Amino acid sequence: MITVSSLKHSAKSEDSYAYDNETLHVRLRTLRGEVDKVILWIGDPYNWAEGGLDGGNMAGTEAFGWIGGNEIEMEQEAVTEYHDHWFAVFKPQKRRCRYGFILFGKEGEKFLFGEK
Repeated sequence: MITVSSLKHSAKSEDSYAYDNETLHVRLRTLRGEVDKVILWIGDPYNWAEGGLDGGNMAGTEAFGWIGGNEIEMEQEAVTEYHDHWFAVFKPQKRRCRYGFILFGKEGEKFLFGEK
């Protein structure tokens, strides 16, 4: 089971920042050993399907909401006594992006983590 209280990411901080004029660095911290893989789901915040701003889902042909995401597998950057640290690089076409994280737990769970 993924311990939600152990997840750490802050936008516009050491966890998400412009590395240069075209590159964004993104980091996520998880509890050590709980997560097998992390996908950074990132893209243009204004790329929406029919249905607009009322949310959405990640599966199926009836999906609505934000569809601007690219899936980038994050690399495990470091392991400490208590945490795993994940890292990814993204170059947005425009100087804007929206993102979330898809976490794959050791016990088979799949979890979407984001700002809201």
